[in-house]
Amino acid sequence: MQLPRLRILYDNYPLDVRCVPDWGFALLLEWPELRLLFDSGAQGDILLNNMYAVGFDPATLDAVFISHNHWDHQGGLDALLEIKPQLKVFIHSRFSASFTDDLRHRCKHLHIVEERSEIMPGIFSSGPLEAAMPEQSLFVPLAEETLIVTGCAHPGLEAVLDAVQDILPGKRFRLVGGLHLKSASQKAIRETALMMLERRVYRIAPCHCSGDEARAILPGFPFDECLISGVGGKL
Repeated sequence: MQLPRLRILYDNYPLDVRCVPDWGFALLLEWPELRLLFDSGAQGDILLNNMYAVGFDPATLDAVFISHNHWDHQGGLDALLEIKPQLKVFIHSRFSASFTDDLRHRCKHLHIVEERSEIMPGIFSSGPLEAAMPEQSLFVPLAEETLIVTGCAHPGLEAVLDAVQDILPGKRFRLVGGLHLKSASQKAIRETALMMLERRVYRIAPCHCSGDEARAILPGFPFDECLISGVGGKL
């Protein structure tokens, strides 16, 4: 599969002055034949504003993948379903029963991911990884690397990397998304950077909950690429 075009549509870090920064995360993955939104931010009006600001029509979305059941990752979903009720929506089996039941009534194509699996041709879910807040990550095998997208990495980056190795071994990794390092010490950030390098993560783009210190420290490590971006940014 080819590398999709990647654009951050929701993030607490500002970048594109046309977009509104806000706590939360949403990343658009675009292929010629598919437009997939990873997470939906916190507020539908802000998400739609940012989509229109960068020239993206939400009615052209094909699917939405929600990593975990936190308001800042699933809060914009209602606004998207109002525009396009036939959206494919992927959540995992550890979402709350109330959220899942409510979504069944509003979503015509709800898919509940039970385990590590291929959810669409060439696109994989880690399945729900255990944590206080269970979370799924998205994996896309490319010609020379595997793209990993994380919402907040609540289960820990090592658990995410274990999961992708089980499904798609043998390649290096490009990692985009929240790394959940906003409260980590400098020592813990450095240890995480070394762990990622040892695990063949060679391109990173820390977003959302990665934290200011991590975004300052990680570019000092010998990744092939460390992109520091914000809402509206292309990766």
